[in-house]
Amino acid sequence: MSRSYSIKCPNCASPLLAMGGGRVRTITCSYCGSVIDLDNNYKILSQFKNAKRPNSPFKIGIKGKIKGVEYTIIGIVEYETTSYPLEEWIDFLLFSPLYGYAWLTFEGGHIIFSRRTRDFPNLIWGEIPLRSSIHSQQKEYKYHSTYDAKIKFVEGELTWVAKKGDRYSFRELINPPYGMTIERSKDEIEYYSDEYMDREEIYRAFEIPKERQKEPSDFHVLAPFEKPFLKLLSRVSMWVLVIVALIFVGLAMDGKGKNILSIKATNSNPVTANFKVNSNRYLLSIELIKLSANKKDLNNFHINITKDGKRVFTLSQYSGIIFNKSGLVDKKLSSWENNAKRVIAYIKLKETGTYQLKVTPVAINKTSSIKVNIKEAVARDNYFIYLSIVLLLSFLLYYIFRFLHNREIREDSDHGINRTISFDWDTMVTIFWIVVIFLIIFGADD
Repeated sequence: MSRSYSIKCPNCASPLLAMGGGRVRTITCSYCGSVIDLDNNYKILSQFKNAKRPNSPFKIGIKGKIKGVEYTIIGIVEYETTSYPLEEWIDFLLFSPLYGYAWLTFEGGHIIFSRRTRDFPNLIWGEIPLRSSIHSQQKEYKYHSTYDAKIKFVEGELTWVAKKGDRYSFRELINPPYGMTIERSKDEIEYYSDEYMDREEIYRAFEIPKERQKEPSDFHVLAPFEKPFLKLLSRVSMWVLVIVALIFVGLAMDGKGKNILSIKATNSNPVTANFKVNSNRYLLSIELIKLSANKKDLNNFHINITKDGKRVFTLSQYSGIIFNKSGLVDKKLSSWENNAKRVIAYIKLKETGTYQLKVTPVAINKTSSIKVNIKEAVARDNYFIYLSIVLLLSFLLYYIFRFLHNREIREDSDHGINRTISFDWDTMVTIFWIVVIFLIIFGADD
């Protein structure tokens, strides 16, 4: 078991607490910035003069559990990139007497947990970006980026000698929320296994007060795509769309209707005809089709349907009216467009039997001709089409946001590398079947 002990800074005599076990090589004074060699009689190796402590929720000495292991923060290293885009992050060295060392990275409000690993393919530094994927620790990683950074600030204990301005090269591989970081210094290459952490869980574990907690200020490539509501909406929409498709197919077969009257009328030949309705299942459709080249043929006719001398339905350009048994207005339909070539009106009949149709011209001297088709037992499917469109959009919304998330990852990566768009097979198969269902619905409607 490791024990803590106190020393005095040889430069400013400030008390320093050493907590990090036998692999700690240096401790940097929190007061004067002196880097002290613990293996060489507390010799001062360098000094971080005028170095400003980074602003973060964490500090040296606090304890917290990560993945069931209690760690103590014993050291701080702040890095900044050496080229555009300029970025900064803070690495906190963690120590557990039983589990050794680990890192907690704080970057713009995002928190990453890392441990050193030796489970990495035997690849040279330049070969890593050229691989389409790299397998490590039973995961498949894709190359993301390479960048250089230098040390800006150090405090507390470290397992190596860190000096201000020391430069390192990093290569990142990602499989959100997991990642691999390869770090190259002038002496060696080290490999770290990374995992994006739930910041609220980490804040609770280290008992960080609410006022010191920070929300992420930007995007992070390891942040998993989490849209639980959209994901649930997508799944529900998928199953409802399947049900709607089945109902639609059933209605298309059972509710395609039966033609019970088809007549032609002209301005000089008004038409009166009887037709028999044998079924009041679904709706009765009255279809008007213009026959001549005159754009306004339909506007010159008035349709009237009666039963036993009582008005049932009237239709003209400006209004359609459905009457109840008492002869009173039950429902009004909207007018059609001035140049309409085809108009269909649907009414629900409560009684079967013989009905009378009368087609009369509005202007007798205006040359015009139309055809009237009447069908019984017609099921309207346009509502299902509208519903299907809404359901399809609801289903795709989750994948659209996920695509945008993946695009942001690609845009954040090195140019020209890892530019392909990838979907998992389950997603591709699901989208394929949804599109098939959607085409079935539209195909049946046509």
